[in-house]
Amino acid sequence: MPFAYYDRLGAASRKTYRKSDAILRIEVPDASALTPLAHAIDAALETTDRAAVERACQALIDALNEQLATPPVKVRVLERRPANAEGELQGLYEPDEVTGGTARISV
Repeated sequence: MPFAYYDRLGAASRKTYRKSDAILRIEVPDASALTPLAHAIDAALETTDRAAVERACQALIDALNEQLATPPVKVRVLERRPANAEGELQGLYEPDEVTGGTARISV
């Protein structure tokens, strides 16, 4: 079921939304290889070093993108949660057409 903002999307964005929404599962070729990278995020979080958390998250995303042969995504770890006009977010994905370069995930 589309969110309320779906009604404000253009035709091309609606098509992309529907295509994405139809994906039920993504098979990761070697998920076990990603486990140490996920654990590295946990270890970095314990240090409260934002830059270390960002590097650990980027390493996981890079490895996942490599396995899935998907375009690169830049990870940005903020001191505070990102927000938009509707309020605080758990995370924010900005596609490359918004960033003017590489897509970005901010958490």
